[in-house]
Amino acid sequence: MSGPSILLAAAAKAETAPEGAYWHVKRLNTTRWARPYGKEGDTYQLESSTITENWISAEGRAWTGYRKLATRPLDLEAWRRDGSPTEWKAERGDSSTSPGEGKMEYGAFSTSPGEGHLGSYKDKLRFRFGGEQLTLEEIGALPADPEALRNRTLEAIRAGAERSADDYLPMALASLLYELPASPEVRGAAYRALAALPFVRVEGHTRDPRGRPGVAIAFPGLYDRSTPNRLIIDPETSMVLAFLNAGVPGRNNGTEVVLEAGWTDSEPVAPSAE
Repeated sequence: MSGPSILLAAAAKAETAPEGAYWHVKRLNTTRWARPYGKEGDTYQLESSTITENWISAEGRAWTGYRKLATRPLDLEAWRRDGSPTEWKAERGDSSTSPGEGKMEYGAFSTSPGEGHLGSYKDKLRFRFGGEQLTLEEIGALPADPEALRNRTLEAIRAGAERSADDYLPMALASLLYELPASPEVRGAAYRALAALPFVRVEGHTRDPRGRPGVAIAFPGLYDRSTPNRLIIDPETSMVLAFLNAGVPGRNNGTEVVLEAGWTDSEPVAPSAE
């Protein structure tokens, strides 16, 4: 199948996806920290992972769960020469941001996983879409026509973007595929809108960081246009499997693996270790 045909096949699957009582997204966020840890001469980088889950009910109530997984040193020999520490103090700038969750300070890194937590709230929920903060009702009112959705997305981007709206368009459309509680029809329209963008290309079959087979969709990164960002999707189910950030040299860089995304009737629970 051609690149556009793969995206259109995913769109057709998205449009027929089942609905349920909750919009549920489970993500594995992994960050490789830029700053060195360890003593002088025996430094190494750390890689930490967190599982986050979000449930949003049709009535507007939300639940958030998270669990920190074990941190691992990336240079085992240097780590052993450093005395094989099992904990590290997080310093300024060592934080992780989960989509929709704001800034979450780690406090410390550990080679042992943390406990699972679950909290709920019922405020006036707002969801970032481009440069706007939309209510649940406003997300429900997004157009299901691809061209109209593209124009509405550009409008939302221009509300807050300092750069060309086209730079942000692929990621804003991608947020409708798995981050935001959009209807199946809007998810299908987002796939169709992506298929029509000239600077979005389908690279072909690949595997996500967990080894699941999928298809890579590439588009220019915001900071280094020579190295693209990539979405990995499963066109058979329309599910986004991962977002691979092009990254910036010398800065914290990470990947986001989507373990589950869609409407479900399963009740919210604290995340398990996997």
